Amino acid sequence: MGNGKTWRRPLAAIALLSLALNVWGIGWGLPERWHPDHVTARAEEMVDSRSLNHHYFAYGALPFYQVMVGAVAPVKVAGKLLGPLDEAAAQSATTILARFLSALMGTGVVLMVAGMG
Repeated sequence: MGNGKTWRRPLAAIALLSLALNVWGIGWGLPERWHPDHVTARAEEMVDSRSLNHHYFAYGALPFYQVMVGAVAPVKVAGKLLGPLDEAAAQSATTILARFLSALMGTGVVLMVAGMG
């Protein structure tokens, strides 16, 4: 059996390929949100109302909290610091950040599966 160092480069290449494929098309359909699985609109409502209750329990709470912290809050803070963004730009930025978080989690799954193997 080989040591763990022989798999570092191929695993890094696979992880980069996974990330690239997950990020490909990240701007699809922007600034509209056509897909019903986007949790960004509800996460924005949660931030605006300063509530942790997402009022939608099909997915559980974790995806909403991740989007709140990783996508909605940075765009809101940037809007406060740099000046207000128009609605389409804010919606696009939030959606791209949320999709990028999803891409990172997808790449993390690839690394976890490789680790289990």
